[in-house]
Parts: sequence; C-alpha cells; structure tokens
Amino acid sequence: MAVRATTEHQRFVAELLALEPGTENSGIAGDKPGYHNSRENLIAEGLTNDYSIRSAVDKLGAGWAGAANDWTFHDAQRGDYSTIMKYMVRIRDAFNRRDPRLTGWREVLGQADPDATAEGYDFVGWYTRTPDDSHLWHIHFSIQRAYTQEWSTFAAMLSILRGEPLELWLHGMVAGMITNLDDLAKVVTTGALVSRPLNEKSTDATERDLFFHLVKMGNTAAGIRAALDRVPTAVVEALKPVIAAEVARALGQLDYARLAAEVATHLQAPTVGPLVLSVSGTLSGTASPS
Repeated sequence: MAVRATTEHQRFVAELLALEPGTENSGIAGDKPGYHNSRENLIAEGLTNDYSIRSAVDKLGAGWAGAANDWTFHDAQRGDYSTIMKYMVRIRDAFNRRDPRLTGWREVLGQADPDATAEGYDFVGWYTRTPDDSHLWHIHFSIQRAYTQEWSTFAAMLSILRGEPLELWLHGMVAGMITNLDDLAKVVTTGALVSRPLNEKSTDATERDLFFHLVKMGNTAAGIRAALDRVPTAVVEALKPVIAAEVARALGQLDYARLAAEVATHLQAPTVGPLVLSVSGTLSGTASPS
C-alpha cells in the first residue's frame, strides 16, 4: 500500500527548503518501520507494536499518511556542520526549556554540536538519545500522527527553526484570531455583537473563536446574545478604528506565561474545541479574566 504525505506535511518540507537554500528533502513517506511509514501499512505488515503507532495520539489522524521527513545538508556531508547545527541548536534549546511549540512532535534527530555523534530529542518522554551517523548530515522530524493535517503544528516547528522567540509566535497566534476586522467589528464597547447570533456550535471558526473568547473574557453567552442587533451597521463601521486600537492595546498586554500554558494545554488535546486565549487587560470594554 502506497504511503502518502499530507498537504500540510508537503508544505512544511517546502518551507524547510526555502528556509535554507541548497538543502534537500530526502523523503517523507517510506515503507519501513517508524513514522516514515503509514499506520495502515504498519498494521497490514504485522508491525502492530511499532513505536510510532502505540500511543493514543498516534492512533488518530490520517491512517494513510507518513509522519516523518528527512532534511539533508550537503555541507554537513562534507564535514561542515555549521548549517545543520544552527537549526539543531535551536531544537536543543527548545527541548531544554520544554517549549510549547514542540507539542505534537515526537522527535527530532540531527547534529547539534561539532562532535562525532548526532543527537536525538524525544518530546514525549523528554529524553535524549544517540541516533545513527546518518543524522550527522540530515535532520529527521517525526510528528505525532494526530497532527499530520494540522498546519499550526508544522508552523510552530518552523517558528523554532527560524529562531523566533516564543513571545513572537504567541503574539502571531492571537493576531491571527483578530485579523478580520469585519468580524471583529461585531464586538463593541459593551461586548455586544451585531449582525447575527453567535453560536458556539458554528462551523465558522472565526465565529466560534469570538464566541468563546468573549465568554472567557467574562461575558456570559446569554449576555452576549441579549446585546445582539442593538448597534446599527453604520455605527459598527465607525467603531472599527477604535476596535483596532483596543486590539492593539490588548496585544501589548499579553500575559505570555499564561498564554504559553494555555496553548500547550490546547495542543495536547487535538479533539477539543477552538483555542481560547487570555489577555491581561481589556478588549472593547469586556471584563478582564479572573
């Protein structure tokens, strides 16, 4: 049975190659033990106890997809480890601080220092190991299978590889929730929403995020719905600049430690609802979280 790569995983590989021109993708899918193979293949081949399909999170996700990829550095093949080390040091440092951006990843293997042995970092058991010598010149990534179609998990790893501070990534996650000012303009100074009732079961991700965000900020669902349709569209349009300023102010007051904990908790539960983030401060007049 052919092993395929998800669209999100293919995009991740393309981003790696763009991040470091001259490197090479040496494979995602492979018919062998481990994360390169698909869960369906491993089971069909009798490898039901393979380490890559034992955990509950590895029993979820696309059964047909490979969940690993190899990133090759040709200068490292010639004995120059400077480029591969640049990225592996960032991985090592993220491992040492248990960076929440590693949530959803199983392991990364590669050369993190100039010695003659490669390093391996396991983000589930939080231990290190020594992989084979091929990892002196290529980095191996294994993602937990539940996340092979979750671009946010791949994007989090890219953030680490680019050397971005955790705070910048968290800021970007929050900013992503409020980039659509047409939707955000429904939030006015009393926490009121206009246009249509918000529904926590909505299939619209922006609507769900706004609903849960306002509830988290101290408004009850009943209170939000009671304020529906009170503000004319023209008034909402006029309020857009004010709302944008409020959002910018709130983003400047983020409690990053609390956000990091919430992000990590959310990412560890792939079947839960939309991500709810807290800010220390107010957003369009809503109450601060307790």
